[in-house]
Amino acid sequence: MIGVDKKLFGKYIKESPHDVVFFDNLKFKDCVFAKDTLKSDKPLSFRGSEFTDCEFNNCIFINAQFGNWCKFDRTVFDGCSFEGALCDFTSAQFNCESYPFEQCNFYLQATSESEKTKVKFTDAAFDVPRAIFRLCYARTDVFTLRALRLSSRVSTPTLELFVANAGFQILVLGLCIDKADLIDMDNIRIQGHFIYQQLEYAAPFAPELVLSRVNFASMASAQFFDANLKRITFNSSSIETVKFHNCIWEREDGYCLLPKDETIARTDPQLAEELTRLYVQLKRNYESNGNFIDAGDWFYREMEARRNQLLARSSRWPVWMRRSLSLISLYKIAANYGQSFTRPLIGLVISVIGFALAYFYGGFTLGQDYVRYRLCVCPPTLDSLYDFGRAVGCSLSAVTLQVGRVSHLEGIVSVFAYLIQILVTATLLSLFLLSVRRRFRR
Repeated sequence: MIGVDKKLFGKYIKESPHDVVFFDNLKFKDCVFAKDTLKSDKPLSFRGSEFTDCEFNNCIFINAQFGNWCKFDRTVFDGCSFEGALCDFTSAQFNCESYPFEQCNFYLQATSESEKTKVKFTDAAFDVPRAIFRLCYARTDVFTLRALRLSSRVSTPTLELFVANAGFQILVLGLCIDKADLIDMDNIRIQGHFIYQQLEYAAPFAPELVLSRVNFASMASAQFFDANLKRITFNSSSIETVKFHNCIWEREDGYCLLPKDETIARTDPQLAEELTRLYVQLKRNYESNGNFIDAGDWFYREMEARRNQLLARSSRWPVWMRRSLSLISLYKIAANYGQSFTRPLIGLVISVIGFALAYFYGGFTLGQDYVRYRLCVCPPTLDSLYDFGRAVGCSLSAVTLQVGRVSHLEGIVSVFAYLIQILVTATLLSLFLLSVRRRFRR
Protein backbone atom coordinates (compact mmCIF):
# COMPACT_ATOMS: atom_id res chain seq x y z
CA MET A 1 0.00 0.00 0.00
CA ILE A 2 1.02 3.57 -0.60
CA GLY A 3 0.21 6.64 1.42
CA VAL A 4 -2.04 9.24 -0.12
CA ASP A 5 -0.38 12.61 -0.74
CA LYS A 6 -1.98 14.68 2.02
CA LYS A 7 -0.69 17.94 0.52
CA LEU A 8 -2.47 17.23 -2.73
CA PHE A 9 -5.66 16.21 -0.95
CA GLY A 10 -5.38 19.15 1.42
CA LYS A 11 -4.99 21.58 -1.44
CA TYR A 12 -8.00 20.14 -3.25
CA ILE A 13 -10.12 20.28 -0.10
CA LYS A 14 -9.02 23.83 0.73
CA GLU A 15 -9.59 25.18 -2.77
CA SER A 16 -12.94 23.47 -3.31
CA PRO A 17 -15.57 26.20 -3.94
CA HIS A 18 -18.44 23.98 -2.82
CA ASP A 19 -19.91 23.45 0.62
CA VAL A 20 -19.25 19.73 0.08
CA VAL A 21 -15.91 18.39 -1.13
CA PHE A 22 -16.63 15.80 -3.82
CA PHE A 23 -14.60 12.65 -4.45
CA ASP A 24 -17.52 10.93 -6.15
CA ASN A 25 -17.22 8.02 -8.59
CA LEU A 26 -13.46 7.65 -8.15
CA LYS A 27 -11.38 4.51 -7.82
CA PHE A 28 -8.80 4.08 -5.07
CA LYS A 29 -6.47 1.10 -4.90
CA ASP A 30 -3.76 0.20 -2.40
CA CYS A 31 -4.18 3.53 -0.59
CA VAL A 32 -3.62 4.44 3.03
CA PHE A 33 -5.54 7.45 4.28
CA ALA A 34 -3.72 8.69 7.36
CA LYS A 35 -5.00 10.88 10.19
CA ASP A 36 -4.48 14.30 8.58
CA THR A 37 -5.03 13.29 4.96
CA LEU A 38 -8.74 14.06 4.87
CA LYS A 39 -8.78 16.83 7.45
CA SER A 40 -11.61 19.19 6.57
CA ASP A 41 -14.35 21.26 8.16
CA LYS A 42 -16.50 20.55 5.11
CA PRO A 43 -18.46 17.38 4.44
CA LEU A 44 -16.63 14.86 2.26
CA SER A 45 -18.56 12.95 -0.37
CA PHE A 46 -17.29 9.64 -1.78
CA ARG A 47 -20.58 8.58 -3.36
CA GLY A 48 -20.21 5.81 -5.89
CA SER A 49 -16.46 5.49 -5.36
CA GLU A 50 -14.60 2.20 -5.19
CA PHE A 51 -11.93 1.33 -2.64
CA THR A 52 -9.76 -1.75 -3.13
CA ASP A 53 -7.16 -2.84 -0.55
CA CYS A 54 -7.36 0.53 1.22
CA GLU A 55 -7.04 1.62 4.83
CA PHE A 56 -8.53 4.58 6.66
CA ASN A 57 -6.37 5.05 9.76
CA ASN A 58 -7.53 7.45 12.48
CA CYS A 59 -9.32 9.68 9.99
CA ILE A 60 -11.87 12.26 11.05
CA PHE A 61 -14.97 12.64 8.87
CA ILE A 62 -17.57 15.40 9.18
CA ASN A 63 -20.94 14.52 7.68
CA ALA A 64 -19.34 11.65 5.80
CA GLN A 65 -21.12 10.47 2.67
CA PHE A 66 -20.16 7.02 1.39
CA GLY A 67 -23.51 6.13 -0.15
CA ASN A 68 -24.80 5.52 -3.65
CA TRP A 69 -23.34 2.03 -4.06
CA CYS A 70 -19.90 2.87 -2.77
CA LYS A 71 -17.78 -0.31 -2.85
CA PHE A 72 -15.18 -1.42 -0.29
CA ASP A 73 -13.09 -4.46 -1.23
CA ARG A 74 -10.69 -5.55 1.51
CA THR A 75 -10.95 -2.01 2.90
CA VAL A 76 -11.14 -1.15 6.60
CA PHE A 77 -11.84 1.86 8.81
CA ASP A 78 -9.49 1.61 11.79
CA GLY A 79 -9.72 4.11 14.64
CA CYS A 80 -11.77 6.58 12.60
CA SER A 81 -14.13 9.19 13.98
CA PHE A 82 -17.37 10.16 12.24
CA GLU A 83 -18.71 13.54 13.35
CA GLY A 84 -21.25 16.13 12.31
CA ALA A 85 -24.99 15.46 12.05
CA LEU A 86 -24.90 12.69 9.42
CA CYS A 87 -22.90 9.60 8.58
CA ASP A 88 -24.21 8.00 5.41
CA PHE A 89 -23.26 4.54 4.13
CA THR A 90 -26.53 3.98 2.26
CA SER A 91 -26.29 1.13 -0.28
CA ALA A 92 -22.58 0.68 0.44
CA GLN A 93 -21.07 -2.72 -0.35
CA PHE A 94 -18.36 -4.28 1.79
CA ASN A 95 -16.32 -7.34 0.94
CA CYS A 96 -13.72 -7.65 3.67
CA GLU A 97 -11.48 -10.30 5.17
CA SER A 98 -11.64 -8.72 8.64
CA TYR A 99 -13.79 -6.17 10.48
CA PRO A 100 -14.82 -3.26 8.21
CA PHE A 101 -15.08 -0.96 11.26
CA GLU A 102 -12.62 -1.41 14.12
CA GLN A 103 -12.36 0.94 17.11
CA CYS A 104 -14.40 3.59 15.30
CA ASN A 105 -16.55 6.30 16.89
CA PHE A 106 -19.78 7.58 15.37
CA TYR A 107 -20.00 10.65 17.58
CA LEU A 108 -22.64 12.84 15.98
CA GLN A 109 -23.91 16.20 17.21
CA ALA A 110 -26.83 18.24 15.90
CA THR A 111 -26.44 21.88 14.96
CA SER A 112 -29.93 22.78 16.22
CA GLU A 113 -32.44 21.44 18.73
CA SER A 114 -34.87 20.34 16.03
CA GLU A 115 -32.24 18.45 14.03
CA LYS A 116 -31.79 14.73 14.54
CA THR A 117 -28.41 13.10 14.05
CA LYS A 118 -28.39 10.00 11.85
CA VAL A 119 -26.08 7.09 11.13
CA LYS A 120 -27.37 5.33 8.02
CA PHE A 121 -26.45 1.88 6.75
CA THR A 122 -29.69 1.57 4.79
CA ASP A 123 -29.57 -1.21 2.18
CA ALA A 124 -25.87 -1.81 2.88
CA ALA A 125 -24.41 -5.24 2.09
CA PHE A 126 -21.62 -6.90 4.08
CA ASP A 127 -19.70 -10.03 3.14
CA VAL A 128 -17.45 -10.43 6.18
CA PRO A 129 -16.11 -13.51 8.02
CA ARG A 130 -16.74 -12.38 11.63
CA ALA A 131 -18.69 -9.19 12.21
CA ILE A 132 -19.27 -5.66 10.95
CA PHE A 133 -18.16 -3.78 14.06
CA ARG A 134 -15.42 -4.40 16.60
CA LEU A 135 -14.93 -2.15 19.64
CA CYS A 136 -17.05 0.61 18.10
CA TYR A 137 -19.16 3.29 19.75
CA ALA A 138 -22.02 5.40 18.39
CA ARG A 139 -23.91 8.33 19.85
CA THR A 140 -26.73 9.43 17.61
CA ASP A 141 -30.47 10.05 17.64
CA VAL A 142 -31.20 7.61 14.82
CA PHE A 143 -29.21 4.53 13.86
CA THR A 144 -30.51 2.91 10.66
CA LEU A 145 -29.67 -0.59 9.46
CA ARG A 146 -32.76 -0.86 7.28
CA ALA A 147 -32.55 -3.65 4.67
CA LEU A 148 -28.97 -4.42 5.71
CA ARG A 149 -27.58 -7.71 4.40
CA LEU A 150 -24.94 -9.66 6.30
CA SER A 151 -23.43 -12.87 4.96
CA SER A 152 -20.18 -14.74 4.46
CA ARG A 153 -18.94 -17.37 2.06
CA VAL A 154 -16.50 -18.90 4.55
CA SER A 155 -18.03 -18.60 8.05
CA THR A 156 -21.00 -17.48 10.14
CA PRO A 157 -20.78 -13.73 10.88
CA THR A 158 -22.44 -11.89 13.77
CA LEU A 159 -24.28 -8.61 14.10
CA GLU A 160 -23.80 -7.69 17.75
CA LEU A 161 -25.46 -4.53 19.06
CA PHE A 162 -25.29 -3.13 22.59
CA VAL A 163 -27.59 -0.34 23.75
CA ALA A 164 -26.68 2.12 26.51
CA ASN A 165 -27.88 5.39 27.98
CA ALA A 166 -24.72 6.39 29.81
CA GLY A 167 -23.59 9.54 28.03
CA PHE A 168 -19.98 8.43 27.99
CA GLN A 169 -18.03 6.13 25.72
CA ILE A 170 -18.36 2.44 26.46
CA LEU A 171 -16.17 -0.15 24.79
CA VAL A 172 -17.88 -3.40 23.89
CA LEU A 173 -16.97 -6.30 21.64
CA GLY A 174 -19.30 -5.19 18.84
CA LEU A 175 -21.07 -1.83 18.53
CA CYS A 176 -22.40 0.21 21.45
CA ILE A 177 -25.24 2.56 20.48
CA ASP A 178 -25.60 5.24 23.13
CA LYS A 179 -28.67 7.43 23.69
CA ALA A 180 -30.34 6.53 20.40
CA ASP A 181 -34.06 7.26 20.24
CA LEU A 182 -34.59 5.11 17.13
CA ILE A 183 -32.78 1.99 15.94
CA ASP A 184 -34.24 1.01 12.59
CA MET A 185 -33.48 -2.55 11.43
CA ASP A 186 -36.44 -3.02 9.15
CA ASN A 187 -36.03 -5.90 6.67
CA ILE A 188 -32.47 -6.82 7.69
CA ARG A 189 -31.23 -10.12 6.26
CA ILE A 190 -28.57 -11.94 8.24
CA GLN A 191 -27.13 -15.35 7.40
CA GLY A 192 -25.47 -15.62 10.77
CA HIS A 193 -26.01 -14.61 14.39
CA PHE A 194 -27.97 -11.62 15.65
CA ILE A 195 -27.36 -10.39 19.21
CA TYR A 196 -29.07 -7.40 20.82
CA GLN A 197 -28.10 -6.60 24.40
CA GLN A 198 -28.95 -3.71 26.68
CA LEU A 199 -26.24 -2.68 29.11
CA GLU A 200 -26.91 -1.97 32.77
CA TYR A 201 -26.59 1.76 32.11
CA ALA A 202 -29.82 1.60 30.09
CA ALA A 203 -32.14 -0.60 32.19
CA PRO A 204 -35.09 1.85 32.19
CA PHE A 205 -34.18 3.21 28.75
CA ALA A 206 -36.29 2.00 25.81
CA PRO A 207 -35.30 3.16 22.31
CA GLU A 208 -37.80 2.73 19.50
CA LEU A 209 -36.68 -0.53 17.93
CA VAL A 210 -37.97 -1.37 14.45
CA LEU A 211 -37.55 -5.01 13.43
CA SER A 212 -40.31 -5.35 10.86
CA ARG A 213 -40.19 -7.78 7.93
CA VAL A 214 -37.32 -9.75 9.49
CA ASN A 215 -37.12 -13.50 9.04
CA PHE A 216 -35.36 -14.54 12.24
CA ALA A 217 -35.93 -18.20 11.35
CA SER A 218 -33.37 -17.91 8.53
CA MET A 219 -30.64 -16.74 10.93
CA ALA A 220 -28.22 -19.07 12.66
CA SER A 221 -29.50 -17.59 15.96
CA ALA A 222 -31.24 -14.47 17.23
CA GLN A 223 -31.04 -13.42 20.88
CA PHE A 224 -32.11 -10.48 23.03
CA PHE A 225 -30.39 -10.02 26.41
CA ASP A 226 -31.66 -7.73 29.23
CA ALA A 227 -33.48 -5.65 26.61
CA ASN A 228 -36.19 -3.10 27.25
CA LEU A 229 -38.62 -3.89 24.44
CA LYS A 230 -41.44 -1.54 25.35
CA ARG A 231 -41.13 0.27 22.01
CA ILE A 232 -40.34 -2.62 19.68
CA THR A 233 -42.08 -3.32 16.37
CA PHE A 234 -42.16 -6.82 14.85
CA ASN A 235 -44.66 -6.28 12.03
CA SER A 236 -44.54 -9.05 9.38
CA SER A 237 -41.57 -10.70 11.13
CA SER A 238 -41.08 -14.35 12.04
CA ILE A 239 -40.12 -14.40 15.74
CA GLU A 240 -40.92 -17.91 16.91
CA THR A 241 -37.24 -18.94 17.03
CA VAL A 242 -35.93 -15.81 18.78
CA LYS A 243 -34.48 -16.23 22.30
CA PHE A 244 -35.55 -13.58 24.81
CA HIS A 245 -33.40 -13.50 27.96
CA ASN A 246 -34.66 -11.35 30.85
CA CYS A 247 -36.42 -8.88 28.56
CA ILE A 248 -38.80 -6.12 29.64
CA TRP A 249 -42.09 -5.76 27.76
CA GLU A 250 -44.84 -3.19 27.89
CA ARG A 251 -47.55 -4.29 30.33
CA GLU A 252 -51.22 -3.48 30.62
CA ASP A 253 -53.69 -4.97 33.09
CA GLY A 254 -50.85 -7.11 34.40
CA TYR A 255 -50.08 -8.82 31.06
CA CYS A 256 -47.27 -8.34 28.54
CA LEU A 257 -48.18 -6.31 25.50
CA LEU A 258 -46.68 -5.37 22.15
CA PRO A 259 -46.63 -1.58 21.70
CA LYS A 260 -49.64 -1.37 19.42
CA ASP A 261 -52.83 0.53 20.12
CA GLU A 262 -55.46 -2.12 20.93
CA THR A 263 -58.19 0.46 20.33
CA ILE A 264 -57.04 0.83 16.70
CA ALA A 265 -56.93 -2.97 16.37
CA ARG A 266 -60.67 -3.10 17.06
CA THR A 267 -61.33 -1.12 13.90
CA ASP A 268 -58.43 -2.33 11.73
CA PRO A 269 -58.84 -6.01 10.73
CA GLN A 270 -55.33 -6.26 9.26
CA LEU A 271 -53.67 -4.91 12.41
CA ALA A 272 -55.75 -7.23 14.58
CA GLU A 273 -54.75 -10.20 12.40
CA GLU A 274 -51.06 -9.23 12.53
CA LEU A 275 -51.16 -8.87 16.32
CA THR A 276 -52.79 -12.30 16.59
CA ARG A 277 -50.01 -13.88 14.50
CA LEU A 278 -47.27 -12.23 16.58
CA TYR A 279 -48.88 -13.19 19.89
CA VAL A 280 -49.22 -16.81 18.76
CA GLN A 281 -45.52 -16.91 17.86
CA LEU A 282 -44.49 -15.29 21.15
CA LYS A 283 -46.64 -17.76 23.08
CA ARG A 284 -45.03 -20.74 21.30
CA ASN A 285 -41.62 -19.15 21.74
CA TYR A 286 -41.90 -18.89 25.52
CA GLU A 287 -43.59 -22.30 25.85
CA SER A 288 -40.76 -23.99 23.94
CA ASN A 289 -38.31 -22.45 26.42
CA GLY A 290 -40.31 -23.59 29.45
CA ASN A 291 -41.34 -20.05 30.44
CA PHE A 292 -45.04 -20.73 30.97
CA ILE A 293 -45.61 -17.59 33.06
CA ASP A 294 -44.85 -15.21 30.22
CA ALA A 295 -46.38 -17.65 27.73
CA GLY A 296 -49.66 -17.20 29.63
CA ASP A 297 -49.40 -13.46 29.13
CA TRP A 298 -48.98 -13.87 25.39
CA PHE A 299 -51.90 -16.36 25.27
CA TYR A 300 -54.07 -13.73 26.95
CA ARG A 301 -53.00 -11.17 24.35
CA GLU A 302 -53.61 -13.67 21.55
CA MET A 303 -57.20 -14.13 22.70
CA GLU A 304 -57.68 -10.37 23.04
CA ALA A 305 -56.38 -9.91 19.49
CA ARG A 306 -58.79 -12.58 18.22
CA ARG A 307 -61.60 -10.77 20.00
CA ASN A 308 -60.52 -7.51 18.35
CA GLN A 309 -60.55 -9.31 15.01
CA LEU A 310 -64.17 -10.24 15.66
CA LEU A 311 -65.01 -6.65 16.55
CA ALA A 312 -63.21 -5.24 13.51
CA ARG A 313 -64.85 -7.63 11.08
CA SER A 314 -67.94 -6.37 9.30
CA SER A 315 -71.06 -8.18 10.47
CA ARG A 316 -74.81 -7.79 10.61
CA TRP A 317 -74.64 -8.26 14.37
CA PRO A 318 -74.20 -5.06 16.41
CA VAL A 319 -70.84 -4.36 18.04
CA TRP A 320 -72.17 -4.58 21.59
CA MET A 321 -73.47 -8.09 20.91
CA ARG A 322 -70.16 -9.26 19.42
CA ARG A 323 -68.29 -7.65 22.32
CA SER A 324 -70.39 -9.24 25.06
CA LEU A 325 -72.12 -12.36 23.73
CA SER A 326 -69.60 -14.00 21.40
CA LEU A 327 -68.02 -17.27 22.55
CA ILE A 328 -64.61 -15.68 22.98
CA SER A 329 -66.15 -12.86 25.03
CA LEU A 330 -67.94 -15.37 27.25
CA TYR A 331 -64.63 -17.22 27.63
CA LYS A 332 -63.07 -14.00 28.92
CA ILE A 333 -65.94 -13.33 31.32
CA ALA A 334 -66.04 -16.89 32.65
CA ALA A 335 -62.31 -17.58 33.12
CA ASN A 336 -60.30 -14.61 31.81
CA TYR A 337 -59.10 -16.83 28.94
CA GLY A 338 -58.09 -19.59 31.35
CA GLN A 339 -55.90 -17.32 33.47
CA SER A 340 -58.26 -17.21 36.49
CA PHE A 341 -59.49 -20.21 38.48
CA THR A 342 -61.59 -18.04 40.83
CA ARG A 343 -63.97 -16.85 38.12
CA PRO A 344 -65.26 -20.38 37.30
CA LEU A 345 -65.78 -21.02 41.03
CA ILE A 346 -67.71 -17.77 41.40
CA GLY A 347 -69.67 -18.75 38.29
CA LEU A 348 -70.56 -22.10 39.87
CA VAL A 349 -71.85 -20.39 43.02
CA ILE A 350 -73.92 -17.95 40.98
CA SER A 351 -75.31 -20.77 38.82
CA VAL A 352 -76.28 -22.84 41.87
CA ILE A 353 -78.24 -19.95 43.36
CA GLY A 354 -79.67 -18.80 40.04
CA PHE A 355 -80.94 -22.23 39.01
CA ALA A 356 -82.23 -22.86 42.52
CA LEU A 357 -84.49 -19.85 41.99
CA ALA A 358 -85.64 -21.40 38.69
CA TYR A 359 -86.61 -24.61 40.51
CA PHE A 360 -88.13 -22.68 43.38
CA TYR A 361 -90.55 -20.87 41.07
CA GLY A 362 -90.74 -23.59 38.38
CA GLY A 363 -91.69 -26.43 40.73
CA PHE A 364 -89.96 -29.51 42.14
CA THR A 365 -90.83 -32.53 44.28
CA LEU A 366 -88.98 -33.78 47.34
CA GLY A 367 -90.46 -36.87 48.90
CA GLN A 368 -94.25 -36.51 48.81
CA ASP A 369 -94.23 -32.72 48.76
CA TYR A 370 -94.61 -30.67 45.61
CA VAL A 371 -93.08 -27.23 46.02
CA ARG A 372 -93.73 -24.25 43.79
CA TYR A 373 -93.88 -20.57 44.61
CA ARG A 374 -95.28 -17.73 42.65
CA LEU A 375 -93.33 -14.60 41.90
CA CYS A 376 -94.31 -11.94 44.38
CA VAL A 377 -92.86 -9.13 46.45
CA CYS A 378 -93.35 -10.29 50.02
CA PRO A 379 -91.13 -10.90 53.06
CA PRO A 380 -89.72 -14.45 53.29
CA THR A 381 -91.08 -16.88 55.84
CA LEU A 382 -89.36 -19.76 57.61
CA ASP A 383 -91.20 -22.24 55.38
CA SER A 384 -90.20 -20.42 52.20
CA LEU A 385 -86.58 -20.25 53.33
CA TYR A 386 -86.65 -23.96 54.12
CA ASP A 387 -88.12 -24.76 50.71
CA PHE A 388 -85.54 -22.52 49.00
CA GLY A 389 -82.84 -24.50 50.81
CA ARG A 390 -84.28 -27.67 49.32
CA ALA A 391 -84.27 -25.98 45.88
CA VAL A 392 -80.57 -25.25 46.43
CA GLY A 393 -80.14 -28.96 47.15
CA CYS A 394 -81.73 -29.74 43.80
CA SER A 395 -79.41 -27.24 42.16
CA LEU A 396 -76.38 -28.80 43.84
CA SER A 397 -77.37 -32.15 42.38
CA ALA A 398 -76.67 -30.68 38.94
CA VAL A 399 -73.25 -29.49 40.09
CA THR A 400 -72.44 -33.09 41.08
CA LEU A 401 -73.99 -34.29 37.77
CA GLN A 402 -76.64 -36.46 39.47
CA VAL A 403 -78.92 -36.81 36.47
CA GLY A 404 -81.29 -39.13 38.36
CA ARG A 405 -82.60 -36.16 40.29
CA VAL A 406 -84.41 -34.94 37.17
CA SER A 407 -87.34 -37.19 38.11
CA HIS A 408 -88.00 -34.94 41.11
CA LEU A 409 -88.46 -31.82 38.96
CA GLU A 410 -91.92 -30.79 37.87
CA GLY A 411 -92.78 -28.67 34.87
CA ILE A 412 -91.07 -28.05 31.59
CA VAL A 413 -89.39 -24.88 32.89
CA SER A 414 -87.62 -26.72 35.72
CA VAL A 415 -86.58 -29.67 33.55
CA PHE A 416 -85.23 -27.36 30.84
CA ALA A 417 -83.38 -25.27 33.45
CA TYR A 418 -81.86 -28.47 34.88
CA LEU A 419 -80.50 -29.54 31.49
CA ILE A 420 -79.06 -26.08 30.92
CA GLN A 421 -77.43 -26.18 34.35
CA ILE A 422 -75.73 -29.49 33.61
CA LEU A 423 -74.21 -27.94 30.47
CA VAL A 424 -73.15 -24.76 32.33
CA THR A 425 -71.69 -26.79 35.21
CA ALA A 426 -69.66 -29.04 32.90
CA THR A 427 -68.31 -25.96 31.11
CA LEU A 428 -67.36 -24.11 34.30
CA LEU A 429 -65.73 -27.20 35.81
CA SER A 430 -63.68 -27.67 32.63
CA LEU A 431 -62.59 -24.03 32.73
CA PHE A 432 -61.68 -24.38 36.40
CA LEU A 433 -59.53 -27.48 35.77
CA LEU A 434 -57.90 -25.80 32.77
CA SER A 435 -57.06 -22.73 34.87
CA VAL A 436 -55.63 -24.87 37.67
CA ARG A 437 -53.51 -26.77 35.13
CA ARG A 438 -52.16 -23.48 33.76
CA ARG A 439 -51.39 -22.30 37.28
CA PHE A 440 -49.41 -25.47 38.10
CA ARG A 441 -47.52 -25.24 34.80
CA ARG A 442 -46.34 -21.81 35.94
